[in-house]
Amino acid sequence: MQDKYVEYWKQVTQKLKNNIYVVGYDPINEPMPSYHSIFDLVNKLIPGHYDRMQLEPLYKRLFETYQEASEDNIMMFEPGTFPDMIALDHHEHTM
Repeated sequence: MQDKYVEYWKQVTQKLKNNIYVVGYDPINEPMPSYHSIFDLVNKLIPGHYDRMQLEPLYKRLFETYQEASEDNIMMFEPGTFPDMIALDHHEHTM
């Protein structure tokens, strides 16, 4: 599925690479992890795990695609909000 998603963005960036009004791309709005098994769920409850293990490699591939179309392209990105925001919220309330 990631290969198809990267290919989609390759097509988009190639179509828009000469558009002076496009300064960059935001590939995923508020990414949330999916769960394939109980072990996968437990791993994703560790703050930052989803970001490092799934989002970061995908974002790297997408950024390379953006740069391939134009070195001037920037990428705006968001970390996974769950469970990181819950962990931060809990931490703030315990201080």
